[in-house]
Amino acid sequence: KAPSYEQLKQVLAETGRQLSVAPLAAPQRIAALQAEIASLEKQLAEREAAGPLSGETLLQSAETVGGVTVVVTEVPGVEGNLMRQLIDQVRGKTDSSAVLLASRQGDDKVTLVAGISKELQARKLSAGDWIRPVAAAVGGGGGGRPDMAQAGGKEPARLPEALQIARETIRKMLGA
Repeated sequence: KAPSYEQLKQVLAETGRQLSVAPLAAPQRIAALQAEIASLEKQLAEREAAGPLSGETLLQSAETVGGVTVVVTEVPGVEGNLMRQLIDQVRGKTDSSAVLLASRQGDDKVTLVAGISKELQARKLSAGDWIRPVAAAVGGGGGGRPDMAQAGGKEPARLPEALQIARETIRKMLGA
């Protein structure tokens, strides 16, 4: 037999309470959670498809510019915290390095993280100065300390162009 109006009302009220929303907002909240799950599953699949990721694997794609190890690359499905850890791994394996990592979050967001070694900071270079024009290229902004900076953007389709700007900008900063 079908549940009564009172039973449905009670279920909706309990669902709303558990989701911390008004009972009538519960269906929208559930739909939003389902969309978030789908987005996270897609991000996880991108991360797995990209293969193993570590400071070592990033160094395989590095180029040397004026004696400095430079890594500029997209890391699919990686969030900002892990990008900072990867940058620290690269800095730990090199004396002089500049690393800028980018990741798309869905169809409307880009996260960028840049880090430079102490040796480059001593030469008055700044990760914040490096990341600004790159973030502008993806329709965003950000900044940070001389050693590490984070930025975001709203135009993931422009990421290849932004990474090229990152490469050109660090070459100019290094005087190469």
